[in-house]
Amino acid sequence: MDRTKFSFCNRRWNPPEGGAFSPSATTVSRQTPLRKGPSRFRSVLQHAIVALGRLVLLISLVFPAPGWSAAGALRWNDDMLARIPRDLEAFSFLVLGDTRGPGSKFSAVLAAMNEERDVLFALDVGDLVNSSRSPEDYEKEFFAPAKKASMPFLAAIGNHERAADPKGLLYQRLVGDLWYSFAVGDAVFLVLDNSNAHSLGREQERWLEERLFEARKARFRFVFLHVPLEDPRGGHFKHAMSDSAYARKPLEIFERGNVTFLFASHVHAYYAGRWGKIPFIVTGGGGAPLYGKDPAASFYHYLRVDVDTTVPEPEKALRITVRPVHP
Repeated sequence: MDRTKFSFCNRRWNPPEGGAFSPSATTVSRQTPLRKGPSRFRSVLQHAIVALGRLVLLISLVFPAPGWSAAGALRWNDDMLARIPRDLEAFSFLVLGDTRGPGSKFSAVLAAMNEERDVLFALDVGDLVNSSRSPEDYEKEFFAPAKKASMPFLAAIGNHERAADPKGLLYQRLVGDLWYSFAVGDAVFLVLDNSNAHSLGREQERWLEERLFEARKARFRFVFLHVPLEDPRGGHFKHAMSDSAYARKPLEIFERGNVTFLFASHVHAYYAGRWGKIPFIVTGGGGAPLYGKDPAASFYHYLRVDVDTTVPEPEKALRITVRPVHP
C-alpha cells in the first residue's frame, strides 16, 4: 500500500423598584391608604421570580442554547463554522485524530499543517483531551494549541471527552454539539458521536438518515466519527465499536445514503480500506502515543483532502494524501 496517497474514485429581568407591582402616586386614590409592607401576593410573586431565574440559569448551564455556552461565549465549533466560506467548487481540508495527552506531538503535527496552502478548514476526529474534568483540560490540551492553527479548526467528540464527563456536558458547553453537519459547495460533512463505542442511539440515527436523504443530490458526502466500526488491524484487536453486530446498522445507513468517504481515529495509527461498500481511513496519528511498531501504520500524520466538484472524473475530483510528520 502506498501510504503517501490514497485516491478514491467515484437578558436577566429585574422588577422595578418597590416590587413587581409597585403602584405610582398617580395611580393610587387618596381614599386608598398604602400598605406598609408587601402583600402576601407580592411576596409569593417575588419568590417565584427569584426561583424562576435560578431555574433558567440551571437549565442554561446544563443545556446551553445552540451555538452558545452558559457564559454567553460562542462555543468553539460554532465559532469555527462561522469562519468557513461555503460557496466554493474546489477546496481542500485536513483531517487528523487523537491529539490528546501528556507528551502529545500535536504541536508538531499542527506546525506541519500550518505549512499547507489553500486549506479551508481542519477537523480533529476526537480525543482532544486526556481527561475531561475541567475547562482547564480543554484549554491546555486542545484550545491553546488549536488557536495557533492557520485555518478554522473543527472537532468531533471522542471517548476521552467522556472519561470524567460521561454525558459530555462539558464538551457541549465548551466545544459544541455532539453531532452536527455543514456543507461547502456540493459537499456535505456529517460529524457524528459514537464516543461511547456502543451505538449512535436512535435519535442520532434518525438525524443521520434525514441528513443523508437531504444530501442525496450532493456530489460528496463525508462522514467523521471517532471510533471505527471495526478494528482495522483485525485478529484479536478490538479497539472499535464494542458490538460488532450493531456496527452493521450504521454501515447500512452509510451505504443507503451513498456516503463517499468515512474518517475515524481511536486507533493511534494509519489504516485505509473498506467497510462494506464504504471506503475509510483511520487517522489516529495526531499526537497521542502511537500504537504498534509497523512503520507502514505507526507514524504521526494528518490527511489532506482535495475536492474539486467541477471535474467529472472521480479520480481527479477527490484526492486524499497522507502527510507523515516526524516530530
